[in-house]
Amino acid sequence: MTQVEYNTKSHSAEVIMNLFTEDLETAVSNFNRRKVKNTDKDFNELCYKYLDTKFGLQDSRNKVLKNEYVGLEYKRDMVSVYFEVKVAQGLNQIHLKQVALLETYTDQTNIVNIKAGSNKKSLVFKAGSPDVQTVNF
Repeated sequence: MTQVEYNTKSHSAEVIMNLFTEDLETAVSNFNRRKVKNTDKDFNELCYKYLDTKFGLQDSRNKVLKNEYVGLEYKRDMVSVYFEVKVAQGLNQIHLKQVALLETYTDQTNIVNIKAGSNKKSLVFKAGSPDVQTVNF
């Protein structure tokens, strides 16, 4: 589950991505071709590199926007990844990709809930579905 909320003051999409810790460790391990645990000192950096290839926003001109990571928070068997993306134009007509874990788990479903003011939208990403979808409010 991923939450994306537009902050009009900072002109950014504030993102919270929730993943099972074990699933994220497996995906990051596969991506780096070595065993990686969340207790490793380079886990955050490796996680961010992995997520940069799996989650992204593009503006209406298809310019890829940079993920600016804030940190990770562990809650029982889950990890929440916090980051923001500067989006001057707002979220309408933005292109969104959320394919984390899809290469590791073929039955994985990623739901992205998007909120911009009173506008709300949910996008669903699964193996075999388009990697990038356009947000239309």
